[in-house]
Amino acid sequence: MSGTLCCHRLQRNAMPIADNADWLIPPRMIRCRFMHRIAPEDRDVHDPAAGEGNVLVSAAERQQLKNLLQLGLSDSFRLFEQPAKPYTWWDYRKMAFRRNMGMRIDHILISEPLVAHCKSCVIDKAPRKLERPSDHTPVVVEL
Repeated sequence: MSGTLCCHRLQRNAMPIADNADWLIPPRMIRCRFMHRIAPEDRDVHDPAAGEGNVLVSAAERQQLKNLLQLGLSDSFRLFEQPAKPYTWWDYRKMAFRRNMGMRIDHILISEPLVAHCKSCVIDKAPRKLERPSDHTPVVVEL
């Protein structure tokens, strides 16, 4: 999928949200699992230079994610101190998981009223270590 196509899909899916953003007005508590395959920042990518401008890391995709966050949502993972190189996806090739050559492209976004209730957010790598795993691993938020 090209970065442009992914960006248009995110924009199309987020547009009804933006047009009806009153559902985010406090005290509504919103949690949404967000897997639009966007690495928000360079620190969310093993090798940012290798993917520069490509799908998952393009400026257009990152801007669309920022636009969504500006509606009043927060990236629950970034609310807490996290270890270096915390990824949620690894390619099956080149032993990427073993070498921790991944990307953080799975997110749980929460509304402002839920931020105060958010106790932790972690990436659970255990399922990725199983036989025949998904190339993604869960993000777990505790509210």
